[in-house]
Amino acid sequence: MAHAYTPGLIVSNRIQHRTRRILPIAGDVLVELGDRVAAQDIVAQTFMPGDITPINIANVLSLPPGDVLDCMLVKEGDKIEVKDSLAMTKGIFGMFKNEYKSKVAGTIESISKTTGQVIVRGEPLPVQVSAFLAGEVVEVIPNQGVVIDAEVTFIQGIFGIGGETFG
Repeated sequence: MAHAYTPGLIVSNRIQHRTRRILPIAGDVLVELGDRVAAQDIVAQTFMPGDITPINIANVLSLPPGDVLDCMLVKEGDKIEVKDSLAMTKGIFGMFKNEYKSKVAGTIESISKTTGQVIVRGEPLPVQVSAFLAGEVVEVIPNQGVVIDAEVTFIQGIFGIGGETFG
C-alpha cells in the first residue's frame, strides 16, 4: 500500500518516533527526563511580551515634547489600567488643565522627552507547548522544551489544512 503514495513519504503501521516540542522563546520546561506524558499534557510554557501601544502625549495635550516629563503622573515601570490619568497640563493660573486618560492597560515602558511619546506594553501573552503525542520524555532541553519518544502509527503526507492535531 505504501507504494501508492509519493516516493519518499512514510506510511508505517508501527514505528519508533521522536519529536521535539520547543518553545519559540526561552521559558520553563514542566516535565522531567523519563516522565510519561499524554498528548494533551503541557510540557513547556513561557510568556511572550505583550503588544505595545504608542501614545503621543505631546500631541494629545498640545505640548512641546520637552515638557511632557513635567506633566506625567506616572513613571516608567508603573502599571496602568484603562481610564487611569497618565498626564495633566499645569493649565493657566491653575485652571483649564488638560488631562489624558489611558485607553489601554499595561506597563509604562518608556517616556521620551525627545518625541513626547509614551510606550505602553500590554500584558504578557502565555504560550504553552503540548506533548502532541503520548510517550516518554527522552531529552530535556533546558529553558526550551523536550524530545518525546513513542511507538506510533505514522502516515506522512505532503498536504494539510489547519494547525497541529493529535488523535
